[in-house]
Amino acid sequence: TMLLVFCAVFGLMMPLTAFAAEPTPPLGCSDSGTPTDLSDAGITPLSGFEGGGAEYFTRIRLTAADRDGNPIAGAVYGIYRMADDSLAETLTTDYNGVAVSSELSVASDYYLQEIFAPEGFLPNEDREEFWFGESCVASRIDVHVVYDPIMGNIQIIKVDENGNPLEGAGFYVFQQNPWSLVETLTTDAEGMAVTRELP
Repeated sequence: TMLLVFCAVFGLMMPLTAFAAEPTPPLGCSDSGTPTDLSDAGITPLSGFEGGGAEYFTRIRLTAADRDGNPIAGAVYGIYRMADDSLAETLTTDYNGVAVSSELSVASDYYLQEIFAPEGFLPNEDREEFWFGESCVASRIDVHVVYDPIMGNIQIIKVDENGNPLEGAGFYVFQQNPWSLVETLTTDAEGMAVTRELP
């Protein structure tokens, strides 16, 4: 007999990726948000801020995970300057799901946007914006991105050498990394078997 196997992915879910941005407690600010002496916080302002004052910096720390909290590597994001959409820096999450920018001058405003989604996950079309003032700027801004996997079905069709459907053929569906049995299928009278939704 001749085996014809047809695999297809159906019913992709709508993207449910999400941003959650949280700054670390601002250095140089009191609890009420009023500026304090930055030297008390161990900050040494660098020269060169527009207007002849001091220039201050921050970092963006990006973390990516699935909805079970497992870290996701390979999410690629760009940090862009708001004024002209120029690329300031590219971030790629590591095996811990983390990427940290270099120092970014708060003399500019920025936005963070995905360039490439991690393999096997839905793209994130959200854009996270960062608007800075000249004082009370967080030393680091934490951005957490939650990803949903691409979901779909595997459809199998088995026929004989004449193209007639074969009923009762059994198949095992395995998942890689690590290898594990996901589902057992048996073809119906049309020679067809379909899995449940799988990532």
